[in-house]
Amino acid sequence: MYKCGVLHRDVSAGNIIIQPASPDRNLPLGELVTRTRGRLIDLDHAKYTSRKVAPRVVGPSGKALFKNTNDAGKLEVAATKFYPKKADATSYCERAGETNIFGANLDGDLSPEDFGWEDVGEVPDYESHVPRVVERTGTIPFISHELMTHEESTIHNAIHDLESFWWIIIYLCLTRESGGGHRRKNEAVTDETSRLIRNLFDSSDLQVGKTKAKYFHKDNGTALFDALLTHFPGYFAPLESMLKRWREVVVLGYTFKAYEYHLVHKYVLRIIAEAINSLPVALERSEAVDNEIRRREDDYGYICRISSSTNVQTPTPIVVTSSGISPIRNRGVPPSARPTTNPPSPTPASKVQKK
Repeated sequence: MYKCGVLHRDVSAGNIIIQPASPDRNLPLGELVTRTRGRLIDLDHAKYTSRKVAPRVVGPSGKALFKNTNDAGKLEVAATKFYPKKADATSYCERAGETNIFGANLDGDLSPEDFGWEDVGEVPDYESHVPRVVERTGTIPFISHELMTHEESTIHNAIHDLESFWWIIIYLCLTRESGGGHRRKNEAVTDETSRLIRNLFDSSDLQVGKTKAKYFHKDNGTALFDALLTHFPGYFAPLESMLKRWREVVVLGYTFKAYEYHLVHKYVLRIIAEAINSLPVALERSEAVDNEIRRREDDYGYICRISSSTNVQTPTPIVVTSSGISPIRNRGVPPSARPTTNPPSPTPASKVQKK
C-alpha cells in the first residue's frame, strides 16, 4: 500500500482480520483454518498521493544541515546521505551501533548493509497534505505517541502506522492469556497490570499519549519497556525479542528520520520474519487453542454451506474477525447471530476526523 502511495492512518485491532492463506476449498478443513494470513481493512481514513520525492536532508533538530567534506568511513559515508555534517553523521552511526538491530559484529569493519542501510530512492510525499481539522486520525488506543503528543503540524507517515501495529501486539499480549484469544482471568491480572493497561489504552487522550511517549524516551524508555514485558503471560515470551527490536527501529526512525524512518516497512518485515523462524517448532496447544480451531472450522463450514446452497461465488471467507472469540456453546450457530465477546480493544473511542 505504502509503495503505491496509500497510507492507512487508522491501524487498530478492529481493522485487522484473519483469513485462510489458500482459497482452495478442497484442502482439509483443519489446514484451511490454521494456515492463515492477516488483512488490513477499512480505508475510510486513508490518504493517497501520487507524488514521490527524495527524502529531505535534516538534522535531529529539524534544521537543514550543510555539506561537510571531511573524510569518513563507509558507514559514515552512508550516514552523510542524511547528515552531511560529519558530527551529526557520527552521532547517527554511534546510535545505530548501540542499537545494533541486526546483530552486526561491531569489532570488525562495518558496512551500511550491517545496519540495513540501503538506497532509499523516492518515497511517497505527504508533506503537501493540508489538514482539514485540528484532530488526529485514528483509534485512540493505538495512535502513535508522536501524533498524540507533538504539534499538529506533524505529518502522519508510515512509521506512525507501524508504531500502531506494535501497540496492537502489546495490547493483545497484556490482555490475552494464550493463543486461544481469550481474555486473561481477573485473578491472573494484578492491580499493577490493570493500571498499566488502563493508562496505555483506556484513559483520556492526553493520558494515553503521555504514557506511550515514555516508552520511546531516549534515556529510560528501554528500561520502562523491559518492565512492561514482565506483565506478559509466559505464552507470549517468544515475542519479546521481536517487540524490543521493533521498538528500537521506531526510536531510531523518530530520532534521526533517516534510513529507519523511510525504510521502516523493510526493517519491521525482516524482524517479524526472523521472529517467526525462531519460534518453537511445537507451540503450546491449550484447550483454548483447540476450541478456537474448532470455532474456525464451524464458521468456515457454515459459510461454505451457505454459498453452495445459494450458488453464489463468494470471496474467500474470513474465518476470524477481530470482534472476538465466539463461545463454544455457539457452535453451529451462524456467525452473524452469535453474541460478541472478548473485544480485542478497549471500549472503542470514536474515531477522530481526517487530517
